[in-house]
Amino acid sequence: MRINIRHKEFENEELLGILLEEVDGGCTFFDWLMDKKTTEPQIIKYMEELFLNNNSLKDHYKKRRVLEKKKFDFIFDKFDYRIIRVKKAVNELSPLLNNFPEENFCFADIESAILGSYRYINKSNLLGEHYQKQLILCHGDFHGKNIMIQGTRPILIDTGGLCYNYWCSDISRLIVHLFIVGFDINTINYFNIDRIKQYLKIGDQIINMEILPTDDKNNGYIHAINWLIMHAKDIYDDLFDKWEFQLGICKELLQISYRVDSIPPTKRATALLIAHRCILAANSGLESLVVHK
Repeated sequence: MRINIRHKEFENEELLGILLEEVDGGCTFFDWLMDKKTTEPQIIKYMEELFLNNNSLKDHYKKRRVLEKKKFDFIFDKFDYRIIRVKKAVNELSPLLNNFPEENFCFADIESAILGSYRYINKSNLLGEHYQKQLILCHGDFHGKNIMIQGTRPILIDTGGLCYNYWCSDISRLIVHLFIVGFDINTINYFNIDRIKQYLKIGDQIINMEILPTDDKNNGYIHAINWLIMHAKDIYDDLFDKWEFQLGICKELLQISYRVDSIPPTKRATALLIAHRCILAANSGLESLVVHK
């Protein structure tokens, strides 16, 4: 899309200009990671360019904040109406979920966490300044196919969802997309119920921000996720909190759970089980903070 740009000043600060350009010969970050020829050093270099180097997303997130602070429940802003979709997914996927009774999966836990009334994840009890943070300008749909690579240069596309959001919005969506959509894609394992237990182990490692071991099948996605886990604090600085990161991951997994047209049932059931684990982990981390305060 070619556009003519001319300088103009606006008094209304709600207006935002976006520069569009053609991307010739580029490929998506998602597809690039899937390519067996892509090496770990190449991925690290690209991630540093995108997130940490001069004029990177770290600079962007630091400079573009709103003065007004919001509480952590903003992570689930406008998500309450989607509870119906999640509940429908739970009912549909119950034959798969019931294969894992040891998980003690409970939809009521998910619902109360979203509504802000789950044990320590309770918005009415957390009123202190520590639990309020500035929103940052986020992409709004920051998944692996909305990031393009042209040479070694990162380019973001599909900026129609650009908005001020909670700090963990972009990173959570990218990690969940690379994990749930990316792992085992284009193989029979992508649909294999026997893989769910392995995915749950990987989910726990992501929740706890532990380094994932490579497996010779999903190495590109693993290297990218590991880099994000290792550098999340560097990217977001003072905004970072592990339990909020876990809630951000939870939200993205819940959104995956009702994507009937594009995600197989095994992956959607996996997303629900890990989302529940996210809530338990975030609650445990927050309990520790509240007790010590």
